[in-house]
Amino acid sequence: MAGTDPLSETKRRLIDAALDVFAERGFEGATTAQIAARAGFAEKTLFANFGSKERLYQATLEPAAILATMLPEAIRTLAPVFENPPEDLRALLRALLENRVRFATSHRRQLKLLAQHLVMRPEGIVALTSAFEERVAPVVLPLLRTLVAKGAVRPDVPPLTMIRILVTSLVGYVLTRTVFRPDLAWDDAQEIDHLIRVLTEGLAPRPASAVRRTR
Repeated sequence: MAGTDPLSETKRRLIDAALDVFAERGFEGATTAQIAARAGFAEKTLFANFGSKERLYQATLEPAAILATMLPEAIRTLAPVFENPPEDLRALLRALLENRVRFATSHRRQLKLLAQHLVMRPEGIVALTSAFEERVAPVVLPLLRTLVAKGAVRPDVPPLTMIRILVTSLVGYVLTRTVFRPDLAWDDAQEIDHLIRVLTEGLAPRPASAVRRTR
């Protein structure tokens, strides 16, 4: 809607196409003709909005542009998990991990470009953190408090600290799985099971009696 988004629909589509083409071909390999065609415009429309490939590349890597093109889809695809969240902590973590692996797999090129950008310009993390705090945290915090009240989550860790721990672990797995090392022979079911066990039980060895009771 006019006045509510700093990016016009034309610029949004061009940036979205540029994310894909730059991730596929790199800056040198990508052409303005390819980007314009991917967005469904004539090349002159690209130059009218950005002036050059260099300016489009810079705009594509701006945190605001990345958030405008990817964040709505990221939140939309995550919503089903929180609309009907599992009451069991392990089931909730599994649902979140499986959901985000699917999202990251379908947006691998964009996430790769974003990860490269954040390494070069870590200040962009501030924009991503702010977006998470504004759009996701208000949904997650009440859910965590409900789990604490039911005795499913320990009450001695502040909710925001718990969110940071969970996000760091879950995002680290998802990015490693889909962006940094997708070439490895991943067994998602087993990897997710191990991660959830560590998150819910810790790394310390369990007493033999506890191990026997779970078998």
